[in-house]
Amino acid sequence: MAQYANAPRLCGLIDRMNTAIDPKIIFDRFYDEVWNINTAKGYGLDIWGRIVSLSRMMPVITNLYFGFAEETILFIRPFNQAPFYNGEVNGDGYVTLSDKLYRSLILAKAFSNICSATISDMNRILRFLFGVQTDDSGEPQWTEERQCWVTDNFDMSLTINFTWSPTAFEASILINSEIFPRPAGVLFKYKIIPNYSKLKFFGFSEAKEPRYSPFDVESFF
Repeated sequence: MAQYANAPRLCGLIDRMNTAIDPKIIFDRFYDEVWNINTAKGYGLDIWGRIVSLSRMMPVITNLYFGFAEETILFIRPFNQAPFYNGEVNGDGYVTLSDKLYRSLILAKAFSNICSATISDMNRILRFLFGVQTDDSGEPQWTEERQCWVTDNFDMSLTINFTWSPTAFEASILINSEIFPRPAGVLFKYKIIPNYSKLKFFGFSEAKEPRYSPFDVESFF
């Protein structure tokens, strides 16, 4: 009735009822938390994971041991960097991925499912897996200190190159998540290439090189 058009209590009840049953709020929340992969979280990301066939629970290897280059460099380390294998279980287990990491792996897996497994495609997947988001595009990028790329050895093998030593967890992502495509070939190799521009070595002043230092300061190259 017209005399109740401005009644504060009645108008308040109507407004609160409209807010409670307004489907727009539900649709907005559904879009943000489930439909939009860039903002989805929790249960929404679990749905995306099932769509691309990627579990939030991922097997990981937690321990690194001493070994030589004949083995995969991802799980072995040279002298003074890891202990000898003691015969115990290698720390295999499962971890529950955080929303941020799970989202990156889902995007990488979705691209892996539809890509042609070219060198360019594999390099893009590596950015999804290990890159750092540095621009507004939302796609991870490399930094000067942290880069990773694939090279074709022209002998039915590929090499994945790192400029840093991957942790056991990062290696587990690459090996155990089944995200990285497997093109026709016989072997994947891994190589760690230090960023020599950031390293310092033993040397003499005649070289006029700022990276060189005298005895007992830096190691031999």
